[in-house]
Amino acid sequence: MLSRFIALNARWSFALSELAERYCGRRNGLIEFLAQVLPAQLKPGMRVLDVGGGKFPAITTYVKEQLGLHITGLDISGEQLQQAPPGSYDATIVGDVAETPLPAEQYDLIVSVTVLEHVRDNRRALANLGRALAPEGVMIHFVPCGNAPFARVNALLGHRLARRVLYTLQPSAAEMAGFPSYYDHCTPRQLTGLLHEQGLAVEQLQPYYFSEYLRFCVPLYALELSRQLLTQGLGLSSLAEAFAVTARKPLLAPTQHTEQRQLQAA
Repeated sequence: MLSRFIALNARWSFALSELAERYCGRRNGLIEFLAQVLPAQLKPGMRVLDVGGGKFPAITTYVKEQLGLHITGLDISGEQLQQAPPGSYDATIVGDVAETPLPAEQYDLIVSVTVLEHVRDNRRALANLGRALAPEGVMIHFVPCGNAPFARVNALLGHRLARRVLYTLQPSAAEMAGFPSYYDHCTPRQLTGLLHEQGLAVEQLQPYYFSEYLRFCVPLYALELSRQLLTQGLGLSSLAEAFAVTARKPLLAPTQHTEQRQLQAA
């Protein structure tokens, strides 16, 4: 009975979501990131670090082969890396993104999709990734926002209870979810601040006002959808459900720029 009720409400909620996308410019951030933001950064022969991709790599094997990409998968779970489609990774690294040593200036592109919210210390994580990024390399992340209602509820309930509630209301989420969420520096302002600390130039920040956690109950979903459309209309990126950020590493580090100017002046 409960499953039928949830399925029926989900269909009605989906219809409301389609109307909002068609007439109000509401966009599914995850789909747009994978279909547009990430592909726009891919170039033939790139060395790519897929952070936290595990069994769901950010780049398909078809695109990998077409562009001749060399992809390294970094994930805290070796088991998940092994479950990725054959040929997804040319190399794998098992470990915490904030702790595991990475080769310096090795990667032309570093990408993560819904990963940074699961990292306890994103300052250390981005410092580690910044060192691994090659000069003029690009780092792109898709991040659920720590100010979003679902993030606040997650923090209030705790990981175990929040996961139990989520799996009950959305059984399909069991395949995707599972790791604790900390939302450390996971707002647009906080994360761009960390990127700037690493000397990276933020080239694009795109907020997304889209989440479907309440689709099991149409009245609640309608209220939440109205809130999302209002925050979108007001441009309140700090209250977005998620955001995508693109940052580039300069050819020379800031200290190198200073030294170069000093030599030129002398």
